[in-house]
Amino acid sequence: GCRCVREVRTERKMASPPHMLLHRFVFWWSDPENENTFQQTQGCAFDTVEQFWELYSWLRRPGDLEKTYLSLFKEGSEPFWEHESNVGGGRVTLQVTKAVVSNLWEDLILAFIGGQLPHHDMVTGVVAHIRSTSVNLQLWYQDPQGNTTTVEQLRDGVVKALQLPDGAEISVVSH
Repeated sequence: GCRCVREVRTERKMASPPHMLLHRFVFWWSDPENENTFQQTQGCAFDTVEQFWELYSWLRRPGDLEKTYLSLFKEGSEPFWEHESNVGGGRVTLQVTKAVVSNLWEDLILAFIGGQLPHHDMVTGVVAHIRSTSVNLQLWYQDPQGNTTTVEQLRDGVVKALQLPDGAEISVVSH
C-alpha cells in the first residue's frame, strides 16, 4: 500500500460523471532511511478531481513527515533530474518552515493539477524536500529552449498561487 497514506481508503460509487484532469498524476516518496531511493507509491495515481480528493484526504501532510521527499509528477515523468522529461529544465524553489508547509503544499499541488500555473504544459512535477525543521518546496519544469522570460513567468506563477508577499525569496536553478 501507500506509505504516504494514513490508512486504507474505501471505494465509493460516484453519482455524477467524474471531472477529468488534464493529465494523470502520480505521488512519489523517498525512503526516510535513504533519501536518494524513490519508490512509486502503490495506488497513489489519479486523473480525476474526485480521485484526487479521495486520495489526498488520506495522505500525510509534509508538515507531519520527517526527512523525506514527497513528490507529485505527471504520469510519464519521474522525480529524477536524469529522467528524459526533466533534462534541460530546472526548478523553482521556496524554503519554508514546517509550520506553514502543509497549506503551501496543498496550494501548489492544486495549482499544478488544475493547470493554473503559467506554461503549465512545461511543469513536470512538484516536490517537498522535507528536513527536520524546514522544507524546500520545488516546482520542476522542462525548458529545452532555455527561455528566461518563461522561467520568470513560472516563478511569478508560484508567487501568485501561494499568495506570497512581494520580494519573497525564491530561487530558480537550471540543470
